[in-house]
Amino acid sequence: MSGYFGGLFFGGGIEVDNLDYTKQVKVVWRVNSGSWTETSASYVRATTNNHELWSFYSDIEESYEDLSSGYLEFKVKYIVNGITYWDTNGGSNYKLSFGSAAPSFAIGNPPVKVNFNEVPYSSTYFDTTANVAHFGVFVKNLGFTKTVKVRYSTDNWATYTEASLAYDATVSNSGSTLESWKASVPVSSTVNNIKYSISYTVNGVTYWDNDLGLNYELNR
Repeated sequence: MSGYFGGLFFGGGIEVDNLDYTKQVKVVWRVNSGSWTETSASYVRATTNNHELWSFYSDIEESYEDLSSGYLEFKVKYIVNGITYWDTNGGSNYKLSFGSAAPSFAIGNPPVKVNFNEVPYSSTYFDTTANVAHFGVFVKNLGFTKTVKVRYSTDNWATYTEASLAYDATVSNSGSTLESWKASVPVSSTVNNIKYSISYTVNGVTYWDNDLGLNYELNR
């Protein structure tokens, strides 16, 4: 799941197991320890491994005082086959400060997530002036020794190239300690589109983030 809180709105995406056709996905949230509000999510599309992507959006009443210094607390409710499942971040709920975004991997799995247009860590972009593609990702620090790579294609996966990302910084988000990794690769001036995915190898296991099966994309 990913979430963003700012500009008097709260929104994001949730991935759930497709346990049955009829289901409800809801986000239960409040601002500054106020009253709880329940917002329903809407189906977007199927993803991988029999999962589904759902999205949600809710306006925030302007009557809340001093939102700029406040926080939003939330949890996720999933109702299917007469059973209600909760994701409460281990009982602590999730929290976002005003104007912040939670990278998807910081809320559940997987442990790697591209920071593409995520506030305030937007560092994946196509520099068309210098003909350089800049990639930035977050990973959960699951072990000291790790390898983070980008697999990218400039010809719609007829061929592809892999490049290693380098450690950039340690950040804190939603109560988790995360690492930012980055790489910059030169591309031809004739390239107008780059498709890519990220791999993260740690403790003998390789995790992939391919945007829920669609792969990520940069355009000139």
